[in-house]
Amino acid sequence: ISIVCKKKKKKMERLVILAMIIEVSLSTTSIKTFATLEMKENLPVGTSLLQLNQQNHHEKYYLLNLSGFERKYFRIENENLLINKEIDREEFLQSKRCFDRSYCLIEIHILVNDGQSYFVIPIHIVDVNDNKPEFKNRFIHLKLEENSSNEHQIPIEGAFDGDEGVNGAIVYELDCSLMNRNHETNCSNVFHLNILSRSQFVNQYDQLLLRFGSLGEEENVYKLIVNAFDCNPVEKCREGRRLNNSMRIEIEILNSNEELDLIPLNFDLIIPLKSPLKQGDSLGQVKLKQKRENLLFAISNETVRNDVKVNEQTGELILLNEKISSNRNSYSFAIRYFHLRKQKFLSKQTQISIYFRFMDQIQSISFSYFNQSSVILSQNENLFLIPDKFPLNSSEILFSLQILPLYYSSDEYFLYLNDHQSTFSLVHLQKNIYSLKRLQSSLFYQTPNYFLHFSLQHQLTKQFLSSQFLIELHSISNQTNLCQKHFPYEIFESSTKTRLGKLQVLHTSTEEISSFSSFQVSDDNPNEIFIDQCRMELLQLNSSFPLSQFQLCSSFLPSCFDIQSNVSSSTRMFSFEPTKIKLLFSLAPIELAMVSFAVVFILAMFTMIVIICRLKGVNLCLRIKNYLFYGKKYGLSHAQRLSNAKMTQRVHSIVIRESHSPSMESIKEKTKSDEFAREESNSQINISNDSSRDNGSNRVLEETNQLLDLLVSNRNLHSPRLASEV
Repeated sequence: ISIVCKKKKKKMERLVILAMIIEVSLSTTSIKTFATLEMKENLPVGTSLLQLNQQNHHEKYYLLNLSGFERKYFRIENENLLINKEIDREEFLQSKRCFDRSYCLIEIHILVNDGQSYFVIPIHIVDVNDNKPEFKNRFIHLKLEENSSNEHQIPIEGAFDGDEGVNGAIVYELDCSLMNRNHETNCSNVFHLNILSRSQFVNQYDQLLLRFGSLGEEENVYKLIVNAFDCNPVEKCREGRRLNNSMRIEIEILNSNEELDLIPLNFDLIIPLKSPLKQGDSLGQVKLKQKRENLLFAISNETVRNDVKVNEQTGELILLNEKISSNRNSYSFAIRYFHLRKQKFLSKQTQISIYFRFMDQIQSISFSYFNQSSVILSQNENLFLIPDKFPLNSSEILFSLQILPLYYSSDEYFLYLNDHQSTFSLVHLQKNIYSLKRLQSSLFYQTPNYFLHFSLQHQLTKQFLSSQFLIELHSISNQTNLCQKHFPYEIFESSTKTRLGKLQVLHTSTEEISSFSSFQVSDDNPNEIFIDQCRMELLQLNSSFPLSQFQLCSSFLPSCFDIQSNVSSSTRMFSFEPTKIKLLFSLAPIELAMVSFAVVFILAMFTMIVIICRLKGVNLCLRIKNYLFYGKKYGLSHAQRLSNAKMTQRVHSIVIRESHSPSMESIKEKTKSDEFAREESNSQINISNDSSRDNGSNRVLEETNQLLDLLVSNRNLHSPRLASEV
């Protein structure tokens, strides 16, 4: 009841104020604006700010609550404006009751005598130094490298004082009392604190800059205290120990063990290639967990330095040997690190593995299927036949497949199903092995065929293969038509039940075929047969002799059919004939023209060479002729000319005098003189070599006779040239 009464009272007050404002607007009202009152914050309740009635007239005053806080903090009593609640300037600034963010000015509106007059009283709430500085962070932890020689400049956020003007000015001081006594006195020489900017508005903090140089290795942690005072001079605040605040700063020196943590044990670089790399190409950059300027990169193995170069400052790897990118799939080596300040190599190294992958070769893959459940694999390995009424359990694995890379056997591929995800699910079993699972119980209820599209991604390069992978699931009725496309059959020998081969239906027949009895071979293709008007293709035949009868069976049928040859319609027997490749007739017309032109060109070049040799008398023709007709006969290797030295070795005293006359008389005279020399040679051989005259002399004399007969019998050639060539 009290709450309802208060709401009604507020509503009535608003109506009264509205009526008074309307009355003032309709009547003539004098508006008086007072001079700005300077009021300090935190004044006690009941403090008088202004005497409203200055003419000793009895007047009626009404305090308007336009901003919602006037009646809470002020009241009118005995024609005086009094403080009703203690005012905090910083609170007014934060609640945005002041007109300005730094200069807190408010206005009090008073209605006099029901609208005869209207007072506007500006009040400036003067700041009192009643707030101490506040730091945004009371603790800061910094990490520096060991033996850091460079000067550090670290920006940090300072404190904020909500007071105005001089009361809000903050003075900072570094305190090293937490450090060891040996370093406390030298703290001001090492660390320096500068003020970059001071806060201008509420909740803004001063910006400070901490500067210091090399810290060495004497301590692992340096502890500092930053004191903030809001009075000037600082000695006044230090004496009273009030209105101040502090912030702790710890500077930790990192040792070599922490630098070792930044070095990775292994680093892989994957380089996809469209063409082989060249010398000077960049292979990538070795990166640390956090950059360190005092560490230099180096390759530990001297042999590797002939193949790859590393930038000691950036860690970039440059190729020097072009063969490693084309002859190897991967390349491994170790990187070690040299510490500049310690002037030594660190114990930890990084094992670098570079993988070269040609984009066209990662596209070459194949698939292998296994673990089939109620699925038949047809001629096309990506085509699966499933009976439409075959009992299949939900969430049953239809088959499993394995991805087989042709070039990079150790690489992994990711397989993704792109469509029919509500009907099928792809399960990843292990590396490059997946299983296709069926999710719905009625597989072929809405469609007889499913075309499943898959995407493949190469794990190392993160590249998707350009072509998608397609699998077709085809339903086959096992009760109606036996001649359905892709329906598989097997043939067996009638007597021994030996499996002979496989058949597959090429086209679904328009008429239903419920049984088979006879067959005939196609006249156009010996690998196609018609079994009772059902066209089938022979996929495999284990028998080498023609078949005249066999049994036709299928895993979908309860029994087999006895099939016999239809001799009346075709005299051909059933035999498997592999397709013959006719290379010449399979060439395109442009290819036949190119082959013909090449043959004509070769014949023309050969004819020109023969004509030139004939006209010019080039020794090449004679060399070829001597080698073909005389060289083999007389044991001359490489068709070389028979010099006088060789003749002397083979025949002891055969002297052929060249004559410029081509007459036969000169040749005959030479022959007689040569025969005389031959007889003299024979006598010398018999005298000097008694032991070997039966073998060596006979062989030399026989060859000599053959050479002389050649000179005498050849009448068509110039005798000097013939003698020189022989």
